Amino acid sequence: MFGLHNITIEFLSDTIILNVLACIFLIVLSFYVYIKTNPPIPRYLQIIFISLRVIAVLALFCALFEPVLSYERTFTRKPHVAVLLDESKSIEKIENALSRKTRRDSLLSSREFEFITDKADITTYFFGENISENKSEIQTEATALADAVMFTENQHTENKFDYQILFSDGNSNAGRKISDISSLLKTKTLTVDISMTGKQFDISVDDIEYNPVLFADRTTEINLKLQWKNAENTTIPIQLFDSSRVVSQSTYVINQPEGFGEISLKYRPHEPGQKILTLKVGASETEENKSNNSRSFSVKVLKSKLSILMLSEKPDYELSFLKKYLQKSDKYDIELRLLGKKSGNLAGKIPSKQAELNRYDLIIIHDVSPLLLESKKELFNSYLRDKGGSLWVLLGANYAASQISPWFNSLLPFSQSKKSSVVYKSFHAEPSEGNLYHPTIRIADNQSSIRRAWAELPPFELLVNCDNISPQATVLAYASGVKNSDDSQIPIIGFTRKGPGKILAFSAQPFWNFGFINIGLGDSDYAYKRIIEGSANWLTVDDNLEPIRIFPQKNIYSRGEPVRFDGFAYDIGYRPIPDVSGTIVLNGVEDNNYQADLLFIDDGKYRAEFKNLKPGRYTYQASFSKDDKLLKEVTGQIEVTEFSLEEFNTDGDRSNLEVIASISGGDYYKFSDFDKLVQSIDLKPIKVIKKTEVNLWDKLLLLILFITALSIEWLLRKLNQLI
Repeated sequence: MFGLHNITIEFLSDTIILNVLACIFLIVLSFYVYIKTNPPIPRYLQIIFISLRVIAVLALFCALFEPVLSYERTFTRKPHVAVLLDESKSIEKIENALSRKTRRDSLLSSREFEFITDKADITTYFFGENISENKSEIQTEATALADAVMFTENQHTENKFDYQILFSDGNSNAGRKISDISSLLKTKTLTVDISMTGKQFDISVDDIEYNPVLFADRTTEINLKLQWKNAENTTIPIQLFDSSRVVSQSTYVINQPEGFGEISLKYRPHEPGQKILTLKVGASETEENKSNNSRSFSVKVLKSKLSILMLSEKPDYELSFLKKYLQKSDKYDIELRLLGKKSGNLAGKIPSKQAELNRYDLIIIHDVSPLLLESKKELFNSYLRDKGGSLWVLLGANYAASQISPWFNSLLPFSQSKKSSVVYKSFHAEPSEGNLYHPTIRIADNQSSIRRAWAELPPFELLVNCDNISPQATVLAYASGVKNSDDSQIPIIGFTRKGPGKILAFSAQPFWNFGFINIGLGDSDYAYKRIIEGSANWLTVDDNLEPIRIFPQKNIYSRGEPVRFDGFAYDIGYRPIPDVSGTIVLNGVEDNNYQADLLFIDDGKYRAEFKNLKPGRYTYQASFSKDDKLLKEVTGQIEVTEFSLEEFNTDGDRSNLEVIASISGGDYYKFSDFDKLVQSIDLKPIKVIKKTEVNLWDKLLLLILFITALSIEWLLRKLNQLI
């Protein structure tokens, strides 16, 4: 009846028998109540009252029985077939006088494909780096093959495709790997390979192996992997460019028609900084694809060693231990200059020229009277604000007893408001709770162990009572159990910034015994090493490792590839800074300027993205700000190369198509065998049995029926003056 069959009603209630007995009882009671009424009523009213009461009872118990009506409907439909058409750049490749796209379109206009469209419901999707039913929306600079076949798998959960036919050359250079979908692809996929093997001569850069971090004046090797076809008995020149300047070159002899090879180039950078290098392989006029003959990559060149200048009036254990430890490391070149009298062969002067001072990455000022530094204040100011240099200031008796220097105190995170003597007293450092993970303080792995480690270290014995804390300062530790006359805590470790420059200050001594005494007691000097290394690294650290930083995900992008910048905004305790705004401005050649906002991603994390940038080199200016105050500003450069991922390798990849067909239970076909695909696909109408269940007990109709019946019954009783 009406195409419906297997019509059944099931009751979900667990108390069916009890409900039946109650229902019978109430129906019988309805008859009894209205047969004998006071006053008596006519028979037709008895019938109406009994009917209304029975209807209400049945509606009530219909809900209590929880009945479910189920039925099946049988019908036939055409098979659902998804057709996936590759629209990436590689299908424009011409092979034997025909492009792959032309070859594919000829199949789509063939009688064989027309037969499929007559027998099946076809849905066509276009894909490149993305997939859409709208061809104009496709990004053609890359191919996400695995994402394309999985799109139809995920897109039709209720009305699944029975087949999907994939027309592609097999190239896949974006999105998920084919291996990632091996257990996910369930729709039978028939793959049609529209590429063919030709005899064109081609050489390409397959890969480059290099160290992204290099050191000035140290030679490194850059390994180049080549791939070629139809290139037997060919000698190719290879050059490495820094901008337009050739910095290394070699040649490679090819003896086989097809294959892979490797060659190493030696490169010796001379100046620190970020560099974009380009490897180029000599192209031939007869070469099939010249866009894959070069590859750009980015390296960062650092100084071979960081230069540290140590200034002191006279040596002591603190200075000696610190100098000895830093000299043991191969990361630092140490120069000690003593400024006091009777300094012997270590006597020296503060650099008198800006260039001389700026060649140092870190200056350690060990208990020097500010009056000795005053004459060079302009040099120090420029060193901090213009170069972004760093000062590590160890305050002691000479500073405490010296006349107040407003200039020197303005550099420090904390200072004396008046000249005074040092305080000799045993005390420990009490780390500031918000800065336990600062590299200077973090001598253990978690917060509780950091507090415990500082409490267990040998005590400090000397304190410079700094009662003036700069508003821009961050205090890392206070003197435990020692307070000022106003009951405020006394800072002993802290830092501040002057532009890009950093100043770290200690106003308590000694800390050399953190290592010496511990070793004497059979322990290690681990805490001393962590404090020195942490402080020196933080003072000389690259901005990319700082709590507030902005950087491109890559320095080299292919044409059509999204250019992304990541930003991180944390305070010095690595807690997210709220309500931060950021922008990226790109300035390119020919006035190609772009701007994007850094959008919030997660706590403290931001991202900006540029799409479809023109090829070329761009300088960028990135900034974070909060409440109209600039938090961070960085500059740099990126490059968008002329070739896209599609142009880098235009060869077809048969293996990808074979794997997709295999894991889905389908088959692989060459374009010339398309008629065999049509013969293999089952396009008979599909019989569909659809089972439907309808819950009767939770319908609004039952509630309306129950209320209506009782309401009419009550109204009639009132009209007939029944109790």
